Amino acid sequence: MQNTQAAPQQPAQPAQPRLTLGQQAARGLPDPAQEKWREIWNLEPATLLVLLKDPKASLFLKAKICQRLAAIGTKEAVPVLAGLLSDPLLSHYARFALEPIPDPAADRALQDAAQKLEGPLLAGVLNSIGVRRDAAALPLLARRLDAPEPETARAAAAALGRIGGAQAAESLLAALRRRRADIRSVLHDACLVCGESLEAQPEAALALYEAVRRDQPAPVVAEVAAARIREREQREGFQPIFNGRDLEGWDGDPRLWRVQDGAIVGSTEGVALERNSFLIYRRPLADFHLKVETLLRGGNSGIQFRSEALPGWVVRGLQADMAAGNHWGSIYEEGGKRGIVAPGWRGKAETVVLPEAWNDYEVICRGELIQLKVNGLLTAELRDRTRLEGVIALQLHRGPAMEVRFRNLRVKPLR
Repeated sequence: MQNTQAAPQQPAQPAQPRLTLGQQAARGLPDPAQEKWREIWNLEPATLLVLLKDPKASLFLKAKICQRLAAIGTKEAVPVLAGLLSDPLLSHYARFALEPIPDPAADRALQDAAQKLEGPLLAGVLNSIGVRRDAAALPLLARRLDAPEPETARAAAAALGRIGGAQAAESLLAALRRRRADIRSVLHDACLVCGESLEAQPEAALALYEAVRRDQPAPVVAEVAAARIREREQREGFQPIFNGRDLEGWDGDPRLWRVQDGAIVGSTEGVALERNSFLIYRRPLADFHLKVETLLRGGNSGIQFRSEALPGWVVRGLQADMAAGNHWGSIYEEGGKRGIVAPGWRGKAETVVLPEAWNDYEVICRGELIQLKVNGLLTAELRDRTRLEGVIALQLHRGPAMEVRFRNLRVKPLR
């Protein structure tokens, strides 16, 4: 006989709630979109945009659509993608899709978002502006360099470096002068990247590299900056006038001058000077660009140019002046009656000089025009025809004991 007893009925199972993408991933369950992403890859752009706007579409589906739009997206995709830039989960994918779209609408969408977003979302948008090298966004990025959030300021610096050009270089230099510690290393990298874009503007590139070197970056960054400076300057025609080993080509009181650690060292320790004494480079120069690194420890010193050498290591003529806490960046007449003929300290050199540290000094003479720069900043200009050719010399000032050092002296003839 067959058993006709009915099997016991199973109790009804409660309906399972729809799981989010995160819940599915946590439980090891597949998202249907993940299983069919190749189908998504074959859809037309218009269909993809419809799906991207669908509130029921999963995060995975929307992420895959953004990835596909990065390859085939057009101007029509920009408004939909722009609407996702404020979504913490999808902003990255939306930016990834916007970055390669070859239409200015994508630039405008990113700029608009940069005016509204904050925090990591804003930093991401600034990065995308840099990827697109949107020069129209340079003023916006320059303002963001002063953002209180380090992440935002770092992203702005990196974007400026990627976009490059003279305007970006000026913004990066200004930020370096503000010496903000929490974005300093990113600024160094951005300056090096920006410098590569200035092949046709070698002086602007040099200014960036020199500013990085002066800012005491990480050793590897300092080496890169120094190498680029040497390469650029050699290409521009700069030649050393000090060999770093001895005082060949120079003439001065041997009690006062020596070479130490690759630098010319002048010291009056133990020697009472009756008058200022000079180390003189005997080759006369007329039109030239002189660059020197110098470190002053107390007292007063200077760099003579287009000057007249007199007996006893005395010099008469114009000088790029410097003194402890004063006179840097000024043009002074040594051995004459005019004194300071072009002041450059107040409001100029005083804003950039590093006390008792290495500073860059530049003297540029072209015809009757004379210009001084301290750490890249133009501090003094003078038109003077008193003497259009003469020697370069380094000063030790009479008075209390002092020490001054000079290194990396190089000159470029201008005619």
